Amino acid sequence: MSYILRLSMFVTRNTKKIISLLLIAMLGSCGDNTSSSEFVLKPGLEASELVFKKGDCLAFNIDSLTYGVALVFEVTKDQGGIWYGILFTDYSSPDVPNESLVRERRLLGRRMEKKLPGEPTDILLEGEFVNEFMVAEENTFSVMGNVRFNEQAHFGLYGACEDFAGYVKAFKTAMDKRTKRSDDPSNAKSNPNVYFDLDDFID
Repeated sequence: MSYILRLSMFVTRNTKKIISLLLIAMLGSCGDNTSSSEFVLKPGLEASELVFKKGDCLAFNIDSLTYGVALVFEVTKDQGGIWYGILFTDYSSPDVPNESLVRERRLLGRRMEKKLPGEPTDILLEGEFVNEFMVAEENTFSVMGNVRFNEQAHFGLYGACEDFAGYVKAFKTAMDKRTKRSDDPSNAKSNPNVYFDLDDFID
């Protein structure tokens, strides 16, 4: 770990971002073998320093007329600070969201085929990691509820952004992929980018 920190002094900004993503993945794989519904703080994190917790439903503005909703699924920390891994939902409406409306929505994700015949496809949910400094300085997300994830939920597709404009762009890109998808939702090869009912992943 110390080698990575020394190396980051000599690399470009983009390379630092890649290193941060690698560290997030490493930290995300650490911890106790608990179900995804349990919120267990990872090493180096204190509850008092967190703005959000797992399951928080976050409202945000896609633009001046449209609200979106994201769900906190992962919280981790590296030399760049605290990172919140938040899942995309398909909520896009001029109506102010609430928890009951969110529970009726869908998550963005992808079907990943197993290599062995007969094995079921994996479902990896999609989102983005946002840094604590972006959340604190811009006050871009507001909590309006909380859900409890079950063991079916797996966060597997994500990037990281440094500002809110980058987050909104990532969300729009993920939505655009789904407008161009195949009409056959059962075909994982031709239609990897799909929606999944939130109700299947929460208690």
